[in-house]
This record gives sequence, structure tokens and C-alpha cells, in this order.
Amino acid sequence: MPKVLSDPRNCVRCGIVFYRNNGNIRAKYCSRLCACRDRNTIEHQKKAGKSGGEANGKLKYGTGTRGYLKRNGRHEHRIVMEKYLGRKLRRNEIVHHIDENKHNNDIRNLRVMSQSEHARLHFKGRKKNKNV
Repeated sequence: MPKVLSDPRNCVRCGIVFYRNNGNIRAKYCSRLCACRDRNTIEHQKKAGKSGGEANGKLKYGTGTRGYLKRNGRHEHRIVMEKYLGRKLRRNEIVHHIDENKHNNDIRNLRVMSQSEHARLHFKGRKKNKNV
């Protein structure tokens, strides 16, 4: 049985005319690439509640969402640190949030360290389980 074409639609992101698949009634994008690029914008993240920063003069500590803020598919805290250092970060360099708030990307709250230093910092004070 041949595929039945739906009514033509315009992609929300790029404007290309496309036909949705039989099962995808709510299709808004012509491709997965357009959908991902549209979701990785600062405007979309703000709408989704992922934007950190000032609210009524107070710093937001967590907004109920998981994960780091992204800008064009890259973690924003890494971009901020690269701009501050004037170079790209190396693969083994970690950007640590001093106050442990993933949404606070102020340069005063960020620190570059190696992966082993970062692990040591987070596991400091934990007791080893001797029963293992």
C-alpha cells in the first residue's frame, strides 16, 4: 500500500515545505536537525525555565530543571571560561561551579581544574565503606 501524503506544512525553523509521516500528527519541523537546533536556543531554554541569573534582585538557585545551560549545543559554563581564559579548554579540564549551582555561570563562580582534582574535591569528607 503506498504512503498517503498529508497536507504540506512549513518547517517552524527553516520554512521548508514538508509532508508529515503518517503517525506524526503534530509535526512542526522538517527534520530532527531543525528540531534540535530550535530547542538549543537561549530563548527556548528561558521559556523552558532553564535560565539562571537574577530574579527580583536575588540569584536563582536551581529552577527545578536538570542539567547545564547550553548555547548552540555547548555547555555555557565552558564557553564563559574559554572567553575569560582567551583559549579553548583542553579535554581533561573541568569547569567547576564553586556554589554547585549549575545555572550560575558567573566567572567568579567558576574554576578550572583537572578531572582528578574535581573528583578529589567532591569526594573529600566521604568515609570509605570498610564492610566491602
